[in-house]
Amino acid sequence: MAWLLFLVAAFAIFLAGNTLARTGDVIARQTRLGHLWVGALLIAAATSLPELTTDTVAVLRDAPDLAVGDIFGSNMANMAVLAIVALAFGHARVLQREALGITLTASLAIVLTGLATLFIIARMEHNIAGVFGYGSVVLFAVGVIGLFLIPQFREFIGAPADMELSEKPGLIRAGTMFTAAAAVIFVAAPVLVWAAEDIAESTGLSYSFVGIAVLAFATSLPELATSVAAVRMGALDLAIGNLYGSNAMNIGILIWLDALYTEGPLLETIDISNAVAGLVAVLLMMIGLTSMVLRAERRRFPIDPAAALILIGYALGLLLTWSVSNAS
Repeated sequence: MAWLLFLVAAFAIFLAGNTLARTGDVIARQTRLGHLWVGALLIAAATSLPELTTDTVAVLRDAPDLAVGDIFGSNMANMAVLAIVALAFGHARVLQREALGITLTASLAIVLTGLATLFIIARMEHNIAGVFGYGSVVLFAVGVIGLFLIPQFREFIGAPADMELSEKPGLIRAGTMFTAAAAVIFVAAPVLVWAAEDIAESTGLSYSFVGIAVLAFATSLPELATSVAAVRMGALDLAIGNLYGSNAMNIGILIWLDALYTEGPLLETIDISNAVAGLVAVLLMMIGLTSMVLRAERRRFPIDPAAALILIGYALGLLLTWSVSNAS
């Protein structure tokens, strides 16, 4: 029963993610904001709803390792999605895109994930005002700085001045469909938590590993659906911006979860295997960004070597987190 609920909820989220991509393309064109801007902010916020709702429920049900594992696991899974899209649509040369507009969003996601991982390892047991750990305060400060800087570079991530308006339905209809798709994600996501908890109990796997591997894959389905649909439409910047933007948004969710968790500073009390997942996520994001910055060619390779390296790193990361979670 748990697996059936999990699959039904995951399928609903996948369909909603596909709608987000199609309506996001309309919004990007009709507002002339551009695909990268809309992908990194608007769609990234919507596709992070599963993590927000799912992990909120997990913390309230006293399963913090499931929640944090989902956050870091989703960041890993999003990079696996980037690699899958790059391999499936090799002609699009996804990982050889011009990275100027992507660098700021990707760098913010990398810094935030790295900082969150550092505070897990540091094990600082104090908090501020009895609510927030020091890690959350630092993440909040860095996130605010990032949100301030991104609009300053809008000329790099906006649409070209001659960007053609879409022939698709108008902005109001697109906005309505976008909101409806986000609502589906918001409603379906908590079901994933209940199913994941049952899966963890029935299989004997740790909550942290179930969060990193199983739950994270499901909550990354909107990013997968959005990215595939975006690449098919030729909106590569929307796909890439969404993936890195979602990773930054996911870490921001940790601040909210820390406020909800009453047993102590969240990042300082969870299983250390979550830090392993965080480090793996940082490495995978760096591989993707480096490939785009260098615009590495794949002349002698039948497939994109950077994408293959990301997928190998993802698989090894799951194996490592499973090993650490069982040892701790």
